[in-house]
Amino acid sequence: MKCCICGTVKNCGIYLDNIFKNMEQISSLFDDYVIILYYDNSDDDTLIKLNKYNSINPKMQFYINHETLSQYRTLNIAKGRNYCIQMIREKYSDFDYFIMMDCDDVCSNTIKLNILKESLDINEQWDSLSFNRTDYYDYWALSIGSFAFGYWHISS
Repeated sequence: MKCCICGTVKNCGIYLDNIFKNMEQISSLFDDYVIILYYDNSDDDTLIKLNKYNSINPKMQFYINHETLSQYRTLNIAKGRNYCIQMIREKYSDFDYFIMMDCDDVCSNTIKLNILKESLDINEQWDSLSFNRTDYYDYWALSIGSFAFGYWHISS
């Protein structure tokens, strides 16, 4: 099995050491993997950490966005995620899975790798899987095109 691990980064420097550690743990579940990150101009050491990690792990690649950012954070995230998906389509279409991770505090804590492993082992028929948090509001981030919906469409 092969997997692309993707994410968008902006002002995430404080979390990246843990994010990279979690990505490496996730990658251990697969025969091959690549990390694809989309970087927006940051006010912290995010770019320095990306370059440093890239020199340690050649399986990580990142794109530096030079375009003006939207005033809406969600649009910037969507643009970065869409870039990652486009790279998967162009270069990694033979990979079995892709994972879209938040690269901030949301995914910086210790991950429960066993849950992902069990989910991969149990059912290969699902289209999307979200896990690791019970208090996360970001369901809308999975929206695409005419299937878009907002947070308030989800009932607890």
